[in-house]
Amino acid sequence: MGISVDDVNYWSRVKRPSTARYVPDLSPRPDLAYLLSAYLGDGRTAGEQDKKVRFNVADPAFADTLNDLVAKVLRAAPKKVTLEYGFYSVSYDAAVLYDYLQQPLQGHMSLIESFPGMFLRGFFDAEGYVSPILDHSEKELRGVIVGVANTNSEYLSCVQGILVRFGISSSDFKTHETGEEMTIRGRTFVRRHAVHQLRITKKSDIRLFQTHVDFSIPAKKQKLEDLIRITRDLDRADGYRWFLSHYELRSRKWVRVARDD
Repeated sequence: MGISVDDVNYWSRVKRPSTARYVPDLSPRPDLAYLLSAYLGDGRTAGEQDKKVRFNVADPAFADTLNDLVAKVLRAAPKKVTLEYGFYSVSYDAAVLYDYLQQPLQGHMSLIESFPGMFLRGFFDAEGYVSPILDHSEKELRGVIVGVANTNSEYLSCVQGILVRFGISSSDFKTHETGEEMTIRGRTFVRRHAVHQLRITKKSDIRLFQTHVDFSIPAKKQKLEDLIRITRDLDRADGYRWFLSHYELRSRKWVRVARDD
């Protein structure tokens, strides 16, 4: 009948056939490396009984990018991105792609090593940030941090190793302990795992990051460009004034509010 063993096994577990039948294109390429790392960072799993490839993300542009990528890999028309509890949700019922993404990291190393820059970009788009180091008492911009956070030490170790291949050094910090409370979009949760971060702070390393990795999400990409430029062209006091005249802190994130220079 042309039905794969994976599909039959899946239907026997969930006791219902999928409403769509996908034949994913899993050939190694840059956009698949990006999708894999974005999934490692921001993917959501419903477990063996409901094999959905899901993302819940805060940035609508990132959600659109992921939605288009998943649809492209599945060789299907993109679904509609929905809004759930303040997050933009991408969800596809795709057992074969789910099984592929859920493999142990070691099973993906050939793809990762073939496209290291795109793998890093997907992970930093999902879990990364760029932020100024501000000294409010002296009214100075002291530097820039490009960082990425995750609870999986294996993922972060892999990311740190790839950064080294590009000549980029980073430092590892534990920022949250298991059992700590956290509040997201007004909802309080208890952390099930400790959170670690990799932080890049040297100017030369941040420039290398922009050259070899960078962000795809427009807001993060713009902030990185702005901070590299003002730390290069302005002194600390002028950089401080420029940044605060163009950005404001919203929900612990610096958001650009002015487009003119």
